[in-house]
Amino acid sequence: MGRLLGTGRYPAYLRYARESTRKDDPRRQFETGLDCVLDGVAARMGI
Repeated sequence: MGRLLGTGRYPAYLRYARESTRKDDPRRQFETGLDCVLDGVAARMGI
């Protein structure tokens, strides 16, 4: 993967890989879960 990113052919993915947080980050997990719950509530209410 490092070799592919080093070619410069995938600048968007390289930026994503550098700026992303770990998937096991508790804060990120909470925010993702909350977003899902709120999306479900909004869909149920027809918003």
